[in-house]
Formats: sequence, structure tokens, C-alpha cells
Amino acid sequence: MYIGNTRIGGIGSLSVKNTYDPDALAYLTRVEAADGQALENSVKIAVNRFVVNCKTQGGWNPIKSCCILAGARTLSGALVPLVGTAPTNTGFVSGDYSRANGLTGDGSSKWLNSNRANNADPQNDKHILINLTATYITSGNKMFAGSENASGGSSIRALNLNQISGRANSSGNSDIDWYEGLGLTGVSRYKASDIAGFSNGNVQNVVFTNISTTPTSTNIGIFADGNGNIKSNIRLSFYSIGTAIHSVSGTQAFDAINTNLQALMTAFSTL
Repeated sequence: MYIGNTRIGGIGSLSVKNTYDPDALAYLTRVEAADGQALENSVKIAVNRFVVNCKTQGGWNPIKSCCILAGARTLSGALVPLVGTAPTNTGFVSGDYSRANGLTGDGSSKWLNSNRANNADPQNDKHILINLTATYITSGNKMFAGSENASGGSSIRALNLNQISGRANSSGNSDIDWYEGLGLTGVSRYKASDIAGFSNGNVQNVVFTNISTTPTSTNIGIFADGNGNIKSNIRLSFYSIGTAIHSVSGTQAFDAINTNLQALMTAFSTL
């Protein structure tokens, strides 16, 4: 059995097309082409499970731009998008990449341009998520991901040394949480008056009053803002940009992404 022109095993006698979700299959095909070699069956199965479970549990549709920055054999493979357009790499080299833990910034020269404009999603329907696997912050005002602007910006950042702040299409930041742990972190705007904050894989205070403004059109940066400024030396294994993952009624999409992403990272932990 094959993904693209690459032989795989461990699927029994079923055909690949009947075994793999089509979005997962397309992604794995692109990753293997970028890597120049096959992925382990365990990696393929884990990625497929992530996609299938997110779709089943409600976490897939909000994702419009996404990279799994782990699992692939090479940095080139890790920069293949799961959804949306590939990011533009500035400065990262193979030594910055760990299959188990993701990609590490240097706080001075390395960042990714997601190539998704901050205004690509509706003003009041927006999320940015990152999965932190390490932080090395020694000073405040460091951008983890975002599009910086005085009005209408979106970001996840260490505005102060020990605290994550965030905003989504607004002129002001809301303090999300003290970042003493690691995990899925971000913001989600689901109406004009409020955003939800997430840190360390948890909903933090659920809702913040944060009035939306017309979003800036600058692309969203990863490890920096969309112009490559305010760079941070964090380590990430995942980012996602898209529509709201939280609503007045609950956190279904966030919970689905978080639960399934952590299972995926566990599967990668021995690579």
C-alpha cells in the first residue's frame, strides 16, 4: 500500500484510500515528498487519528491555516501546512528542529510568516493558537504569534515577563494567564464584545471583555509579529489560525483540538 508513491505498512489488507482520511492522506503525501522519504507508520497513523478525531469532535472546521511543527523527518517537512498556505521561513535551519518537540526560535533573527492575513477571517470570528513546548523568555514584550497594530491587531505575547497576554482584532490586550506551564495557548473572538483566552491547555477565566475593531491586513507572524518584529525564543510544535474555537455555549472546538493535539504530541515524543 502506498501514500503517493511511498510504500506504507501496518494497515492490514485495507486500501489506503479507505483507511486514511483524505485531508490526512493529502498532508502526509506532501510531507513525505518534502522529506524525501517515508514517515514511520506510527507517525502516519497518529496524524490520521488527529485529523479524524478533530473532524468528529468539532475541532477541524475552525482551522484555516495550520502547521504541525513536529513529526516530520525534516524541517522542510515540518513546514508543510496541514491546512492553508505554507509559511515563509526566515532564518530557521535544521538544527532548530526537533521531531518530538518542534521548532525553536532565537529571539533575534528567526521567524515564520504564516502568509495568512489578519483580516482573512471575520472581525468577530477569529482564533490564533500555538502549542508551547518550551519558553526561554528573560524579558517582557515578546511576540509568540500575531499581527501587531495599534488598532485591530491580534496576538499572543509575553507583554510582561511572566504573563501571557492576547487580543483578537482589537486595540487592547487582555491578560490570559501566568505561563508557568506549557501547552496549547491562544485567543478566540466569537463576538464583538468578548474574547476567550486559553493557556497551558486550559480555558483561562473563559471570557474577557475586549471590544473588536477593524482588523489590520498584515499577515500573522509566528515567533514574531507579521513584520518580523518583537521576536521570541520559544519552542512551538503547532500553530493554528482561523475562525472562533469558543462560543457562548462552550469550548467544544478548543477542547477537541487540545485533546487530540496532545495525543499527537505524545505519539511523537519518542521520535
